[in-house]
Amino acid sequence: MRYIIITFLALNFFTSSTYGQALPHDSENIDYITTFSNQSDKSYGDDDYTQTFFVVLPKTLNTPFFIRIFDPDVGGDIDKVKDNVSKTKFSVYGSKGCFTDPDARNIDPVGNFKSGVLLTTKTFDCSPHFNNKWFVFGPFNPKEGELVNDMDGYVFKLVCEGLTGRNGNLYRYFISSNHDQNHAIEGANAFTYKYTFRLVSKENTVAFFYPFANKDVVSLKIHTFDFDNDGSIVLYSIKKNRQKVKHSNDNEWSESTHLIVEEEKNTTLNIQIIKKDNKENDMVMYVTNQFNKPVPFYAIPIGGPPKYRYKVNINYYSK
Repeated sequence: MRYIIITFLALNFFTSSTYGQALPHDSENIDYITTFSNQSDKSYGDDDYTQTFFVVLPKTLNTPFFIRIFDPDVGGDIDKVKDNVSKTKFSVYGSKGCFTDPDARNIDPVGNFKSGVLLTTKTFDCSPHFNNKWFVFGPFNPKEGELVNDMDGYVFKLVCEGLTGRNGNLYRYFISSNHDQNHAIEGANAFTYKYTFRLVSKENTVAFFYPFANKDVVSLKIHTFDFDNDGSIVLYSIKKNRQKVKHSNDNEWSESTHLIVEEEKNTTLNIQIIKKDNKENDMVMYVTNQFNKPVPFYAIPIGGPPKYRYKVNINYYSK
């Protein structure tokens, strides 16, 4: 008699979408981007009161686009309210240097991080005019961005700064082809190097983040701030299956180093945060490589979310 023993070990199936202009994206499963005003206690969950995103538009796009911001006011229903004097400034940058200037990609908002040409800006206060409503920047010509050949597109920079006060501003972006509605632009994507966000306030909810490891990455260091020990954080890739990530307590930083093997280079990884309880939790996360250079989180993971690759070993025994 002949027996066949099969051990399953993974095929690498990827799914992806060409539509990725909601920030945060639905696939990330987090509530809001968070930016606190600059007099806030850092234990609220924001270490530097600034959030920068980059938007990539396809080189072939020739029609105008808009940047829509949901709930940009800083004292409304979804915000963390401590006073009535807080302000938040949103700015859009384009042209040469808005991305390629090294300070633009720094973890900390220092030096020339507002590089490029300022295309538009607006400061919001606690007025309820935009509470639970959309504000729209634009239209913009895609060619007003910085042409980055490695990304095959034009890059724009969105900077949100928490100004005077102690409130926390919770908001969302959408990069749209339409002024009045959220219409996605095929082939567009967005990314950040340092993410400040609010987790969904429900126990056992899982949030997903997608750092990309290029061909030069040997190791990744995952940094978290003010996680409040609110559950667990794990790492997945085509070679890693729920590898534990060290996480932070209240008002503390943590870091966790993870080696990257050859098969993981030029692929997306998946950091998952599994929440422990129902409390509100704002936190910060970023990832660096072995040279201490930041690694981008993409709204839509390049190549799709990673699936752990199970091997299939077949052994034949005769009896």
